[in-house]
Amino acid sequence: ETEGLDADGAAVLRELRRLEADDPSSPLADADDELVHRAVVTVTEDHGTTVPPARRAKKASECLRKILSWRREVRADGIVHERLPLTPSEFHERWPVFIAGEDAHGHPIAYERVKDVDSESLLAAMDAEDVIRHRVQIMEALSAHKRRARSRGSNPKQPRERDETETEPEAHHSSARDGARENARDDEDGVRETISPKKREKKKRLPHKHSWVVDLAGVSATGLLFSDTKRRAFLYRLVELMSDKYPDTLHAMWLINAPSAFRAAWVAVRAALSRSTTEKISVVAAASTPNAASAESVAKTLEKKFIKGGVRGEAVRVLCAIALGNEPSAVPGIVSAATLVETARREGRSVRSAGGE
Repeated sequence: ETEGLDADGAAVLRELRRLEADDPSSPLADADDELVHRAVVTVTEDHGTTVPPARRAKKASECLRKILSWRREVRADGIVHERLPLTPSEFHERWPVFIAGEDAHGHPIAYERVKDVDSESLLAAMDAEDVIRHRVQIMEALSAHKRRARSRGSNPKQPRERDETETEPEAHHSSARDGARENARDDEDGVRETISPKKREKKKRLPHKHSWVVDLAGVSATGLLFSDTKRRAFLYRLVELMSDKYPDTLHAMWLINAPSAFRAAWVAVRAALSRSTTEKISVVAAASTPNAASAESVAKTLEKKFIKGGVRGEAVRVLCAIALGNEPSAVPGIVSAATLVETARREGRSVRSAGGE
Protein backbone atom coordinates (compact mmCIF):
# COMPACT_ATOMS: atom_id res chain seq x y z
CA GLU A 1 0.00 0.00 0.00
CA THR A 2 2.75 2.45 0.92
CA GLU A 3 5.16 1.14 -1.71
CA GLY A 4 2.99 1.07 -4.83
CA LEU A 5 2.76 -1.96 -7.12
CA ASP A 6 5.21 -4.82 -6.79
CA ALA A 7 6.86 -6.45 -9.84
CA ASP A 8 3.80 -8.63 -10.51
CA GLY A 9 1.41 -5.69 -10.24
CA ALA A 10 3.63 -3.62 -12.52
CA ALA A 11 3.42 -6.40 -15.13
CA VAL A 12 -0.39 -6.31 -14.94
CA LEU A 13 -0.34 -2.52 -15.28
CA ARG A 14 1.83 -2.74 -18.40
CA GLU A 15 -0.60 -5.25 -19.92
CA LEU A 16 -3.51 -2.98 -19.00
CA ARG A 17 -1.92 0.01 -20.71
CA ARG A 18 -1.15 -2.10 -23.76
CA LEU A 19 -4.75 -3.37 -23.82
CA GLU A 20 -6.22 0.13 -23.59
CA ALA A 21 -3.69 1.96 -25.79
CA ASP A 22 -5.78 2.00 -28.98
CA ASP A 23 -9.24 2.13 -27.37
CA PRO A 24 -10.81 5.63 -27.45
CA SER A 25 -13.30 4.52 -24.78
CA SER A 26 -10.51 3.32 -22.48
CA PRO A 27 -11.31 3.79 -18.75
CA LEU A 28 -7.71 4.85 -18.20
CA ALA A 29 -8.53 8.25 -19.71
CA ASP A 30 -10.99 9.04 -16.89
CA ALA A 31 -9.29 7.22 -14.01
CA ASP A 32 -6.56 8.66 -11.83
CA ASP A 33 -3.42 6.61 -11.29
CA GLU A 34 -4.36 5.65 -7.76
CA LEU A 35 -7.68 4.13 -8.87
CA VAL A 36 -5.96 2.21 -11.67
CA HIS A 37 -3.39 0.83 -9.25
CA ARG A 38 -6.10 -0.12 -6.77
CA ALA A 39 -8.02 -1.98 -9.49
CA VAL A 40 -4.86 -3.93 -10.37
CA VAL A 41 -4.35 -4.89 -6.72
CA THR A 42 -8.00 -5.92 -6.32
CA VAL A 43 -8.12 -8.25 -9.33
CA THR A 44 -4.92 -9.89 -8.13
CA GLU A 45 -6.43 -10.43 -4.67
CA ASP A 46 -9.57 -11.86 -6.28
CA HIS A 47 -7.94 -14.11 -8.89
CA GLY A 48 -4.41 -14.76 -7.60
CA THR A 49 -0.97 -14.41 -9.14
CA THR A 50 -1.29 -17.74 -10.96
CA VAL A 51 -3.63 -16.01 -13.44
CA PRO A 52 -1.49 -14.49 -16.24
CA PRO A 53 -1.01 -10.69 -16.13
CA ALA A 54 -2.82 -10.27 -19.47
CA ARG A 55 -5.96 -11.93 -18.12
CA ARG A 56 -5.84 -9.89 -14.92
CA ALA A 57 -5.37 -6.75 -17.01
CA LYS A 58 -8.62 -7.56 -18.80
CA LYS A 59 -10.35 -8.05 -15.44
CA ALA A 60 -8.90 -4.74 -14.20
CA SER A 61 -10.25 -3.01 -17.30
CA GLU A 62 -13.72 -4.45 -16.65
CA CYS A 63 -13.48 -3.40 -12.99
CA LEU A 64 -12.53 0.17 -13.92
CA ARG A 65 -15.31 0.46 -16.50
CA LYS A 66 -17.92 -0.65 -13.94
CA ILE A 67 -16.64 1.69 -11.25
CA LEU A 68 -16.40 4.71 -13.55
CA SER A 69 -19.86 4.00 -14.98
CA TRP A 70 -21.26 3.81 -11.45
CA ARG A 71 -19.48 7.03 -10.46
CA ARG A 72 -21.00 8.85 -13.43
CA GLU A 73 -24.43 7.42 -12.61
CA VAL A 74 -24.39 8.62 -8.99
CA ARG A 75 -22.39 11.77 -9.81
CA ALA A 76 -19.85 10.74 -7.18
CA ASP A 77 -17.27 13.40 -8.06
CA GLY A 78 -19.58 16.18 -6.93
CA ILE A 79 -21.91 14.37 -4.57
CA VAL A 80 -20.58 16.01 -1.39
CA HIS A 81 -22.02 19.27 -2.74
CA GLU A 82 -25.45 17.81 -3.55
CA ARG A 83 -28.44 18.81 -1.45
CA LEU A 84 -30.07 15.54 -0.47
CA PRO A 85 -33.39 15.20 1.42
CA LEU A 86 -31.53 15.63 4.75
CA THR A 87 -28.49 17.73 5.55
CA PRO A 88 -25.34 15.83 6.58
CA SER A 89 -26.00 16.76 10.22
CA GLU A 90 -29.64 15.64 10.03
CA PHE A 91 -28.59 12.36 8.46
CA HIS A 92 -25.93 11.90 11.14
CA GLU A 93 -28.56 12.37 13.85
CA ARG A 94 -30.49 9.44 12.35
CA TRP A 95 -27.46 7.32 11.34
CA PRO A 96 -24.35 8.31 13.29
CA VAL A 97 -20.94 7.42 11.85
CA PHE A 98 -17.71 8.53 13.54
CA ILE A 99 -13.99 8.44 12.86
CA ALA A 100 -12.61 6.73 15.98
CA GLY A 101 -8.92 7.50 15.51
CA GLU A 102 -6.38 5.64 13.38
CA ASP A 103 -4.64 2.28 13.38
CA ALA A 104 -0.87 1.74 13.48
CA HIS A 105 -0.64 2.15 9.70
CA GLY A 106 -2.37 5.53 9.63
CA HIS A 107 -5.73 4.16 8.40
CA PRO A 108 -8.72 6.10 9.79
CA ILE A 109 -11.16 3.85 11.64
CA ALA A 110 -14.87 4.51 11.07
CA TYR A 111 -17.32 3.33 13.72
CA GLU A 112 -21.10 3.01 13.62
CA ARG A 113 -23.65 1.35 15.89
CA VAL A 114 -26.71 -0.04 14.15
CA LYS A 115 -28.88 0.39 17.26
CA ASP A 116 -28.36 4.16 16.87
CA VAL A 117 -29.91 4.11 13.39
CA ASP A 118 -33.39 5.67 13.39
CA SER A 119 -34.66 3.79 10.34
CA GLU A 120 -38.25 4.97 10.82
CA SER A 121 -37.22 8.63 10.69
CA LEU A 122 -34.83 7.99 7.79
CA LEU A 123 -37.44 6.29 5.63
CA ALA A 124 -39.98 8.98 6.47
CA ALA A 125 -37.61 11.55 4.97
CA MET A 126 -36.22 9.59 2.00
CA ASP A 127 -36.22 6.31 0.14
CA ALA A 128 -33.49 3.67 0.26
CA GLU A 129 -31.75 5.13 -2.80
CA ASP A 130 -31.26 8.46 -1.05
CA VAL A 131 -29.92 6.62 2.01
CA ILE A 132 -27.31 5.05 -0.25
CA ARG A 133 -26.50 8.46 -1.75
CA HIS A 134 -25.86 9.82 1.73
CA ARG A 135 -23.49 6.92 2.30
CA VAL A 136 -21.71 7.74 -0.96
CA GLN A 137 -21.31 11.30 0.35
CA ILE A 138 -19.64 9.85 3.45
CA MET A 139 -17.32 7.66 1.39
CA GLU A 140 -16.29 10.59 -0.81
CA ALA A 141 -15.75 12.81 2.23
CA LEU A 142 -13.65 10.06 3.83
CA SER A 143 -11.56 9.90 0.65
CA ALA A 144 -11.02 13.67 0.87
CA HIS A 145 -10.06 13.29 4.54
CA LYS A 146 -7.37 10.73 3.61
CA ARG A 147 -6.07 12.98 0.82
CA ARG A 148 -5.69 15.82 3.33
CA ALA A 149 -3.76 13.51 5.65
CA ARG A 150 -1.48 12.50 2.79
CA SER A 151 -0.90 16.13 1.81
CA ARG A 152 0.31 16.85 5.34
CA GLY A 153 3.01 14.23 4.85
CA SER A 154 4.03 11.10 6.66
CA ASN A 155 3.80 11.14 10.46
CA PRO A 156 2.55 14.74 10.70
CA LYS A 157 3.03 16.60 13.95
CA GLN A 158 -0.44 17.38 15.24
CA PRO A 159 -1.09 20.92 16.53
CA ARG A 160 -2.17 21.38 20.14
CA GLU A 161 -5.51 22.74 18.96
CA ARG A 162 -6.74 20.17 16.42
CA ASP A 163 -9.05 21.22 13.62
CA GLU A 164 -12.36 19.48 13.26
CA THR A 165 -11.09 16.86 10.82
CA GLU A 166 -7.98 15.83 12.78
CA THR A 167 -7.91 12.41 14.42
CA GLU A 168 -5.83 11.23 17.34
CA PRO A 169 -2.10 11.42 16.54
CA GLU A 170 -0.91 8.42 18.51
CA ALA A 171 -1.17 5.94 15.65
CA HIS A 172 1.20 8.02 13.53
CA HIS A 173 4.06 7.22 15.88
CA SER A 174 3.56 3.49 15.40
CA SER A 175 3.30 4.05 11.66
CA ALA A 176 6.63 5.88 11.66
CA ARG A 177 8.33 3.11 13.60
CA ASP A 178 6.89 0.43 11.32
CA GLY A 179 8.00 2.35 8.24
CA ALA A 180 11.50 2.90 9.63
CA ARG A 181 11.98 -0.85 9.85
CA GLU A 182 11.32 -1.33 6.14
CA ASN A 183 14.21 -0.84 3.72
CA ALA A 184 12.91 -1.32 0.20
CA ARG A 185 10.40 0.24 -2.20
CA ASP A 186 9.09 -0.38 -5.71
CA ASP A 187 9.97 1.99 -8.52
CA GLU A 188 7.54 2.73 -11.35
CA ASP A 189 8.31 -0.60 -13.04
CA GLY A 190 7.91 -2.58 -9.83
CA VAL A 191 11.65 -3.15 -9.31
CA ARG A 192 12.84 -3.16 -5.71
CA GLU A 193 15.38 -0.47 -4.77
CA THR A 194 17.26 -0.72 -1.48
CA ILE A 195 17.31 2.58 0.38
CA SER A 196 17.94 3.76 3.90
CA PRO A 197 15.05 3.76 6.42
CA LYS A 198 15.34 7.56 6.73
CA LYS A 199 15.16 8.08 2.98
CA ARG A 200 12.32 5.57 2.73
CA GLU A 201 10.29 7.43 5.38
CA LYS A 202 10.62 10.59 3.29
CA LYS A 203 9.69 8.98 -0.03
CA LYS A 204 7.06 6.37 0.79
CA ARG A 205 3.44 6.81 -0.18
CA LEU A 206 0.97 7.25 2.65
CA PRO A 207 -1.90 4.80 3.18
CA HIS A 208 -5.06 5.24 1.11
CA LYS A 209 -7.10 2.68 3.05
CA HIS A 210 -9.45 2.83 6.00
CA SER A 211 -10.96 0.38 8.47
CA TRP A 212 -14.57 0.09 9.58
CA VAL A 213 -16.37 -1.15 12.70
CA VAL A 214 -20.07 -1.97 12.46
CA ASP A 215 -21.46 -2.57 15.95
CA LEU A 216 -24.58 -4.73 16.00
CA ALA A 217 -25.06 -4.69 19.80
CA GLY A 218 -28.66 -4.55 20.96
CA VAL A 219 -30.11 -5.18 17.50
CA SER A 220 -33.02 -7.57 17.28
CA ALA A 221 -33.64 -9.94 14.40
CA THR A 222 -36.20 -7.52 12.98
CA GLY A 223 -34.30 -4.36 13.82
CA LEU A 224 -31.70 -4.34 11.08
CA LEU A 225 -33.23 -1.46 9.11
CA PHE A 226 -35.72 -3.35 6.91
CA SER A 227 -37.68 -6.59 6.55
CA ASP A 228 -35.68 -9.80 6.05
CA THR A 229 -35.38 -9.71 2.25
CA LYS A 230 -34.78 -5.97 2.08
CA ARG A 231 -32.37 -6.15 5.00
CA ARG A 232 -30.13 -8.65 3.21
CA ALA A 233 -30.30 -6.71 -0.06
CA PHE A 234 -29.53 -3.41 1.66
CA LEU A 235 -26.70 -4.93 3.70
CA TYR A 236 -25.18 -6.34 0.53
CA ARG A 237 -25.38 -2.96 -1.23
CA LEU A 238 -23.88 -1.20 1.77
CA VAL A 239 -20.92 -3.58 2.09
CA GLU A 240 -20.45 -3.53 -1.68
CA LEU A 241 -20.45 0.27 -1.61
CA MET A 242 -17.82 0.41 1.13
CA SER A 243 -15.56 -2.08 -0.64
CA ASP A 244 -16.15 -3.02 -4.29
CA LYS A 245 -17.12 0.49 -5.40
CA TYR A 246 -13.93 1.76 -3.75
CA PRO A 247 -11.49 -1.08 -4.55
CA ASP A 248 -8.48 -1.68 -2.33
CA THR A 249 -9.51 1.03 0.14
CA LEU A 250 -10.89 -1.29 2.84
CA HIS A 251 -8.10 -2.46 5.12
CA ALA A 252 -10.33 -4.29 7.60
CA MET A 253 -13.97 -4.44 8.63
CA TRP A 254 -15.27 -5.82 11.90
CA LEU A 255 -18.95 -6.73 12.32
CA ILE A 256 -19.06 -6.97 16.10
CA ASN A 257 -21.59 -7.97 18.76
CA ALA A 258 -23.41 -9.90 16.04
CA PRO A 259 -26.65 -11.66 17.10
CA SER A 260 -27.24 -15.17 15.81
CA ALA A 261 -29.95 -13.96 13.40
CA PHE A 262 -27.46 -11.63 11.74
CA ARG A 263 -24.81 -14.31 11.43
CA ALA A 264 -27.29 -16.46 9.48
CA ALA A 265 -28.07 -13.57 7.11
CA TRP A 266 -24.36 -12.81 6.74
CA VAL A 267 -23.70 -16.25 5.24
CA ALA A 268 -25.94 -15.34 2.28
CA VAL A 269 -24.50 -11.83 1.90
CA ARG A 270 -20.90 -13.06 2.15
CA ALA A 271 -21.41 -15.50 -0.72
CA ALA A 272 -22.28 -12.59 -3.04
CA LEU A 273 -19.19 -10.51 -2.23
CA SER A 274 -15.76 -10.67 -3.84
CA ARG A 275 -12.89 -12.59 -2.31
CA SER A 276 -10.87 -9.40 -1.84
CA THR A 277 -13.72 -8.04 0.31
CA THR A 278 -14.72 -11.07 2.37
CA GLU A 279 -11.12 -11.81 3.41
CA LYS A 280 -11.01 -8.41 5.13
CA ILE A 281 -14.24 -8.84 7.10
CA SER A 282 -14.46 -10.46 10.53
CA VAL A 283 -17.69 -11.25 12.37
CA VAL A 284 -17.51 -11.27 16.17
CA ALA A 285 -20.47 -12.77 18.01
CA ALA A 286 -22.22 -11.00 20.85
CA ALA A 287 -21.82 -12.31 24.39
CA SER A 288 -23.81 -15.52 24.72
CA THR A 289 -25.00 -14.68 28.25
CA PRO A 290 -25.12 -11.38 30.17
CA ASN A 291 -22.38 -12.21 32.69
CA ALA A 292 -18.83 -11.08 33.38
CA ALA A 293 -17.19 -14.25 32.04
CA SER A 294 -18.98 -14.02 28.70
CA ALA A 295 -18.22 -10.29 28.39
CA GLU A 296 -14.55 -10.93 29.16
CA SER A 297 -14.43 -13.62 26.48
CA VAL A 298 -15.88 -11.20 23.91
CA ALA A 299 -13.44 -8.50 25.03
CA LYS A 300 -10.47 -10.80 24.45
CA THR A 301 -11.80 -11.80 21.02
CA LEU A 302 -12.33 -8.17 20.05
CA GLU A 303 -8.84 -7.22 21.19
CA LYS A 304 -7.29 -10.02 19.13
CA LYS A 305 -9.32 -9.07 16.05
CA PHE A 306 -8.44 -5.38 16.31
CA ILE A 307 -4.74 -6.11 16.83
CA LYS A 308 -4.74 -8.53 13.89
CA GLY A 309 -6.25 -5.72 11.80
CA GLY A 310 -3.41 -3.35 12.68
CA VAL A 311 -4.86 -1.45 15.65
CA ARG A 312 -2.42 -0.80 18.49
CA GLY A 313 -2.12 0.77 21.92
CA GLU A 314 -4.72 3.20 23.16
CA ALA A 315 -6.79 2.80 19.97
CA VAL A 316 -7.47 -0.85 20.92
CA ARG A 317 -8.66 0.18 24.37
CA VAL A 318 -10.94 2.87 22.95
CA LEU A 319 -12.53 0.57 20.35
CA CYS A 320 -13.07 -2.22 22.90
CA ALA A 321 -14.57 0.25 25.38
CA ILE A 322 -17.08 1.48 22.80
CA ALA A 323 -17.85 -2.07 21.66
CA LEU A 324 -18.51 -3.28 25.20
CA GLY A 325 -20.76 -0.32 26.00
CA ASN A 326 -18.29 1.27 28.40
CA GLU A 327 -18.29 4.39 26.23
CA PRO A 328 -22.05 4.63 25.50
CA SER A 329 -21.86 8.16 24.09
CA ALA A 330 -18.64 7.49 22.16
CA VAL A 331 -15.43 9.40 22.89
CA PRO A 332 -15.06 13.20 23.10
CA GLY A 333 -13.25 14.46 20.03
CA ILE A 334 -14.35 11.69 17.68
CA VAL A 335 -15.04 13.21 14.28
CA SER A 336 -18.49 12.69 12.80
CA ALA A 337 -19.06 11.79 9.16
CA ALA A 338 -21.24 14.90 8.92
CA THR A 339 -18.19 17.00 9.81
CA LEU A 340 -16.17 15.24 7.10
CA VAL A 341 -18.84 16.05 4.51
CA GLU A 342 -19.09 19.70 5.57
CA THR A 343 -15.28 20.02 5.54
CA ALA A 344 -15.11 18.51 2.03
CA ARG A 345 -17.74 21.01 0.92
CA ARG A 346 -15.77 23.95 2.28
CA GLU A 347 -12.60 22.61 0.70
CA GLY A 348 -14.38 22.31 -2.66
CA ARG A 349 -15.70 25.86 -2.41
CA SER A 350 -12.19 27.12 -1.62
CA VAL A 351 -10.77 25.36 -4.66
CA ARG A 352 -13.47 26.80 -6.92
CA SER A 353 -12.92 30.28 -5.49
CA ALA A 354 -9.17 30.01 -6.07
CA GLY A 355 -9.91 29.00 -9.65
CA GLY A 356 -12.08 32.05 -10.23
CA GLU A 357 -15.37 30.15 -10.49
